[in-house]
Amino acid sequence: MATDYLSALNVGSGLNTTEIVDSLVNAERAPRENILTTAKEERTVNVSALGTVKTELASLNTSLGFIETVNGLAPVQSGSSVRIEISDANDASAFSHQIEVSSLATAQTLIFGGFSSASQSLGAGSLTISFGAWNADTGVFSADTDQTDQTITITGEQNTLTDVKDAINASDIGAYASIIDTGNGNYTLLLTSETGENNALKIVANETIANSGLAGLDFSNYDASQEVVSATDASFSIDGLDVVRDTNIIDDAFDGIKMTLVSTTSSTETIGASWDSATALAAMNALVTSVNDFRSTLSNLSSRGTNGAESGPLAGNSLTRNILSRVRNFTTQAIEGYGDDPIYLANFGMKTELDGNITLDEDVFTTAFEANPSSFNAIIKNNISTSDAEISASVITDNWTPGNYILAVSDSGSATIDEVSMTLSSGKYSVSTGNANGLSLNIGDNISSGTVYMGRSMINQLQQYIDTMLAYNNNIDYAIESYNSDISDYEDKLTALDNQMSALRQRYILQFSSMDSLVASLKKTEEGLKNMMDVWRSSIQD
Repeated sequence: MATDYLSALNVGSGLNTTEIVDSLVNAERAPRENILTTAKEERTVNVSALGTVKTELASLNTSLGFIETVNGLAPVQSGSSVRIEISDANDASAFSHQIEVSSLATAQTLIFGGFSSASQSLGAGSLTISFGAWNADTGVFSADTDQTDQTITITGEQNTLTDVKDAINASDIGAYASIIDTGNGNYTLLLTSETGENNALKIVANETIANSGLAGLDFSNYDASQEVVSATDASFSIDGLDVVRDTNIIDDAFDGIKMTLVSTTSSTETIGASWDSATALAAMNALVTSVNDFRSTLSNLSSRGTNGAESGPLAGNSLTRNILSRVRNFTTQAIEGYGDDPIYLANFGMKTELDGNITLDEDVFTTAFEANPSSFNAIIKNNISTSDAEISASVITDNWTPGNYILAVSDSGSATIDEVSMTLSSGKYSVSTGNANGLSLNIGDNISSGTVYMGRSMINQLQQYIDTMLAYNNNIDYAIESYNSDISDYEDKLTALDNQMSALRQRYILQFSSMDSLVASLKKTEEGLKNMMDVWRSSIQD
């Protein structure tokens, strides 16, 4: 049977030995526990702070992605019939054209009426839909061979007008159905195609049981009373050149430009994109703000707390210092590959202050931009270009180093790029090694030399660095893993300390219990002696 030593304490000595044991154990525990708990809490804060660093890097990357969509071009439109948008800043360039819109692209609209309710049963069967063009005069349908027929099956359990509408829409085949309550208990199914002459619909209705109602949606023969709007293409001219499209939203007429036809024109309108310093300045200010916000957060996290200020949770952390240093370098280093001379952000009025923040002189920026708008690409857009119009360049990898590369072509037709031999295949010269890795060139017959400019924008360089820092098993994750390992070690040590203190407490309890037993025994001896002496004294007195 286990002995309850705690209940046995305080019996003999009269001391509060339970309190004494608690005090002795706590005296052993407290300093060691405080050290371990403080260290664990510091590491927990470190992990949280590094998580903040990752969040800030991702936020900066998002901001950079938005900023690089602004290349300093602003849409130009003299009228309201055509709307211009910059859809891809990397591809768009300045242009100006005259446009006339003679017709807009329309979608075919078919109506099928005579239904008494949206829940009217049409019976089981199928609708086979073909796409092409109807000739309203001859009633002939010319199928578009680039599009395949689509069949929609209507089951016996789901065959109401609403079920048919839902089945058409769920099929996602390029036709949209809706039900209109036309009043007086009459319902009409409205079926709309996509825009474009060759997107008109031919519908063959097959009923499982004849005359069940589904045949009311048949449009296998042209009926002008059912076609309230015919499918047509958009027709317009650009600088007198006739153009046809099957949609009013056009993104393949000009690189990087989305053009929306709103209405036909009564006269020629001007469309284009022109360099605009205010647009570019807004992008630069956004860049300055984003970088400064990022720097401020990381500086606070890594602050050493001088002059009485509280230090940050990552004070002395070399990884954070390195990130701050790298980001700062991107705003000060030379940007190669945009011409014969390197470009610096200082050319655009950007400078680094003593506190580490960057500032922008807007007057200097505006002057520099207006003098050479294309140089703004060094900030927001990669560049692959050449010194001669008879040399066209492209790159098929992203593993190249920015710079200017010297092209040399021999009389025999062999070529080198910065003295690295290029391979000729199918009329194109390419290189798969060296700093110009992935470069591909079309070289004119009369070319013997030239320069290839390969530029990586400041934003792209910073994005690449951020992508590396956020990639799987990155340095930040390694640091977090190390800190989490420390936290686990501290937790193990705290558990071990608990076990040690439990054993120590048990030992103290045993020791004090033995002491109490001894004291109790001595007290009994004392009491016996006292009784004996009392008897002896009494006998003498008698």
